[in-house]
Parts: sequence; structure tokens; C-alpha cells
Amino acid sequence: MRRDRERLEDIFLSVKKKADQKAATNIYHILAALVYACPACRTQLPDPETFKKHFESKHPKTPTSSRIG
Repeated sequence: MRRDRERLEDIFLSVKKKADQKAATNIYHILAALVYACPACRTQLPDPETFKKHFESKHPKTPTSSRIG
């Protein structure tokens, strides 16, 4: 009985560990997919703050620069 219980606990921990690794991998892929692209020059930027600074400094005459933020 004890061996069966230990075996089941090992299986449970193994499945839990694999699920945690898969969740971490999925989060990594989701975060990697969140890239902001400048519509004027197609430059990819990592976050909205950087995107806003880039757009305001590189494309000040573009009419959509006032809508960002």
C-alpha cells in the first residue's frame, strides 16, 4: 500500500511540474507576441511607453500622434 501511495504521489508531482512548465512556456509565448508596431515605419517596439516616445519623436507630423496615450 505504501509503495502505491508513493508512486501515485510521484506521478501527481510529475504531472504538476509538467503543467507548471507548460504554463510558463505559454506565458512566455504570449508575452513575446505582444509587440507594438509603428504604423508609419513598421518598427517593432516592446511596450506602449516606448511606442509612444518613438512615435512622438520620429513622426511628429503624423496626425495620429495626438491620439496615442
